[in-house]
Amino acid sequence: MDFDTLTEEQKAKLLACETPEEALDLIKAEAALKANESQFIAVFGRRRVGKTYLVREALAGSFAFQHTGYANTGTKGQLFAFAASLKEYGLRDFDNPCAA
Repeated sequence: MDFDTLTEEQKAKLLACETPEEALDLIKAEAALKANESQFIAVFGRRRVGKTYLVREALAGSFAFQHTGYANTGTKGQLFAFAASLKEYGLRDFDNPCAA
């Protein structure tokens, strides 16, 4: 990708990145968004470094579905939160994922 071919908005996003790795991740995320087929991107790193913010900024809210896990929460809590996110995005007939 040539910097001169980017829009002003894309240039501003790249210049706002604090590290080269963050800029590269941003470029990869935007390329995945423009792809003609589904893409899976795993974002990992230390806690509280801005991973969720990076994804939300890179994809500019163009999610069909998104969910962020909770820190210090057990399996049942994670499942309950995930089910709540699914319901928020329109899934019906899925009341309690923790029911035995």
